[in-house]
Amino acid sequence: MESCNKFSGVENAAFMHYKGNASVYFGPGCNNEMLTIGRLASFWNVPIIAHLSGNDALSNRREFDTLGSVALT
Repeated sequence: MESCNKFSGVENAAFMHYKGNASVYFGPGCNNEMLTIGRLASFWNVPIIAHLSGNDALSNRREFDTLGSVALT
């Protein structure tokens, strides 16, 4: 996806946090953005619900302590 290369999801997450006072995040669909937004969500202490990409870093519950995952079937 072109948007994954531009990190527009990270920009949107920051905008929603600072301007919209987001209380939960859903997604993103891109692996690199998931790592970044997952860390931001933890820093902001806001839950994030996402499907896991298989990246082993996401299993670190201390780093991604607000991450909840769903399985796609």
